Amino acid sequence: MVIHIVQHGETLWQIAYQYRISIGRIMDINGLTNPDHVVDGQILIIPAPDVVHTVKTAENLKMIANRYGTTVEAILRVNQLKADTPLYPGTALKIPAILHTIAQGETLWMIARYYGTTINEIIKANNIQEPNQLYPGAVLVIPRVQP
Repeated sequence: MVIHIVQHGETLWQIAYQYRISIGRIMDINGLTNPDHVVDGQILIIPAPDVVHTVKTAENLKMIANRYGTTVEAILRVNQLKADTPLYPGTALKIPAILHTIAQGETLWMIARYYGTTINEIIKANNIQEPNQLYPGAVLVIPRVQP
């Protein structure tokens, strides 16, 4: 998830477009009833984007999980599947986003290096305005490249 603080003059339509997510999803997660009523300084939770993987012939969940650096259990949970559900070529599976909780003293460089991504990609994925102001306990979405 990403924490977004509404800026002066910003609308929910602009925020949804910025994060490439539906207004309805933002409203549901934040308990909003009117899309035209957001106020300056309001904190919004923006759900983490998932990657979609299309199952290929002879693939199984363990292979897919390994490819994306996640677990079979996480894929099952996000797709609401049971362990014995058969996979068929062409099936679209959501791959859960990688989330990282910032620890005391961590920098974007350290986090980017750990996950094999770039500082700029993390900044872009999380709409970070001040890269030198990280707060311990904040959660970052780590961009995932589709293999």
